[in-house]
This record gives sequence, structure tokens and C-alpha cells, in this order.
Amino acid sequence: VVIQTHHADHPLLQLLCEQGYHAYAEAGLAERCTAALPPYHFMALLRAEAAQPSLPDEFLEQALAAAQALGISGVELYGPLPSPMERRAGKYRAQLLLQSAQRKTLHQLLARWVVDLAGLPAARRVRWSLDVDPIDLM
Repeated sequence: VVIQTHHADHPLLQLLCEQGYHAYAEAGLAERCTAALPPYHFMALLRAEAAQPSLPDEFLEQALAAAQALGISGVELYGPLPSPMERRAGKYRAQLLLQSAQRKTLHQLLARWVVDLAGLPAARRVRWSLDVDPIDLM
């Protein structure tokens, strides 16, 4: 196996080279557990985009309030925040991240919340999507 990297001194890469895949996988999973990332926590990402810069945030603020109004504990809400690539193809993008240690709790919130999202006042002025178990946060 040939590995090309700009970070040859990264501790996980060094662990992989020195101790093999098993040690690397254990360390990577421990790091993900500490950081509350999958597979130890579960996520959903609500994305919104619009031609006007204020509209995605407006929609996501309404979505945040709707999620909080459901009163389901055990789900953390982060945002709204600009997407890592805030503007793409002339559209402004933002997102709201939901995270929970229990998949069941996250899905209980999502099942009730997704019905409310379409009825929000700003929902018709943005293009939005809900990604459960997102691969990336773009």
C-alpha cells in the first residue's frame, strides 16, 4: 500500500504505519467517541439555500424554534450556521445540525419535526433538505 499525504507526522497515520490497522481503527473510534461523532452519536442536517442571504437563516431560525417547541430532550441543536461553502452557484447556504446519543430519540424528534418544517412561513422561500446520517457537512 502506498499512502500519499501532506501530513506524514499525523499521529493516526504514524499509528497505522507502526502498529497496523487494528490499533489505528481502535484509536480512530476512540477519537470519534470522545468527539461525539458517529457511530457513537447520530446526526441529521437540515440544509437551506436561497438567492437572498437572509432567507436560509430565517428559515433555519424558524426550524430551530419548531424543534425546541417539541420539547424532546436528548437532541442537541447546533446553528443555524453558514455552510462550509456559504455561497455556491449564486445561492446562499446555511445549515442546522441535530445530534443525539440515541438514534430513537433523534428519530422521534425528526418524525414530528419534518411535518412542521413544510408549514413554516419561510419554507416556501428557500430550497431545503433534511439529511439523516449525513456523509459530510457541506
